[in-house]
Amino acid sequence: MENIFSDVMLDKIKFIDNRQDIQFEFYDSENGNDLGKVICEKIFLFNCHTAFEPNEESFPCFVLDVNIHELENDDIVLKFKKYNYGYSGGDKPIIPKSAAYHLLKIEGGPIDITVICERIEINTV
Repeated sequence: MENIFSDVMLDKIKFIDNRQDIQFEFYDSENGNDLGKVICEKIFLFNCHTAFEPNEESFPCFVLDVNIHELENDDIVLKFKKYNYGYSGGDKPIIPKSAAYHLLKIEGGPIDITVICERIEINTV
């Protein structure tokens, strides 16, 4: 896995223009400077788990690591299974056809997000 950001603030999560794309915006946790955006295009799987406390401000929130990884061969099936992809034929997930599969992991702090998508665009400042 390639680390994109460490010890940052996840500022916003937004779906883009009614498409199958999602954008994550980050800034530096120490000085508040904008770090950039990560855009996941053509999402196949999106898992989000939070540990936000009741009445707690949820965003922005601190995250430890933002990692990406291109999935290949057997790893594709394993990751779709691991993250409980909703479409399956028996014990094997029915994976949508795509030229490529990429994994984004945002973890640490009060949130854990996993995305499998066709393409990841990184726009740093």
